[in-house]
Amino acid sequence: MELVLPRPDGACEPLALEPGETRACEWQLQPEPASEAPDSNRELLSAVVTAAYANLCASGYDLLEPAARRGGQAALAIAAETQALLRSQGLESELVGGLLLLDRPQPHAWLLLAGGGVLDPWLYLALRRHPDFLLMLDLAPEPEVYLGGHEGRRVRWPECPGESLTPPASYPDDSLLASFTYPQHPLLYPAHLLPALRALAFTLLLLAAAGLPVPGSAAVVSYLAYLTFLLGEQRRGFIRLWSWRSPWGRRFALEAVLLHTAALSFLFGAGTVLPQTAYILLWIFNRIELALSFPCKRARR
Repeated sequence: MELVLPRPDGACEPLALEPGETRACEWQLQPEPASEAPDSNRELLSAVVTAAYANLCASGYDLLEPAARRGGQAALAIAAETQALLRSQGLESELVGGLLLLDRPQPHAWLLLAGGGVLDPWLYLALRRHPDFLLMLDLAPEPEVYLGGHEGRRVRWPECPGESLTPPASYPDDSLLASFTYPQHPLLYPAHLLPALRALAFTLLLLAAAGLPVPGSAAVVSYLAYLTFLLGEQRRGFIRLWSWRSPWGRRFALEAVLLHTAALSFLFGAGTVLPQTAYILLWIFNRIELALSFPCKRARR
């Protein structure tokens, strides 16, 4: 068997493999959003996805239920319902399953449109409901991209998903998943340090706010270290969020700025509560507007 691998200078170099021989390859993904649908199609697709979401809500569907989201079941349910509504309007599509390559690979489902393009109902709805997902995950610039395109970070399984999103029998074993994680120095990669730094920074911040003794300038140093890694991980997401055509994006980007401004203002003893007050008011306003925009409530059992 012979593989052709690109070199850093752009040339290709053949690599011969003997039977039973294995080689490890490392590469960096540089995702770019796939082509988008025309504006006329977007309006139709948006209406269909919204109707599918309303139908599922009547039976207790939860878009962001943690267990269903990790297993891809929430994405599978909304994709299947959207496909049924599209078919009722004479529009054909194919339901596919695969992996969404975010901070770690996770099962996901989306639709391939007959006329070309991709429709991802779950991510379209999730980003509209929680624009701050852009700060945590390397996604498309705005929700409308998923009405005909995607973020360029997914691997499709060769077989259609059934009632659950599990890799088909013909799919390689879990060793393939490791090739999509960060192979070089994983403990030093910002995405792995962020949870620990976030926990430390906010723990010391809360201790200081409660008037409990915090050694030296540990709270300030830990929060600045957290912000340093946060900027490295979420810089592009923040720029994309601020660049949204909808005012939602800028308000959520401003919310993140006010949060850290309020924390640093307290830690440095600025003697004003203006940043904290502005953050709380904007947080309340954003959540009320999102609640009014997504009136779907989980059905009572």
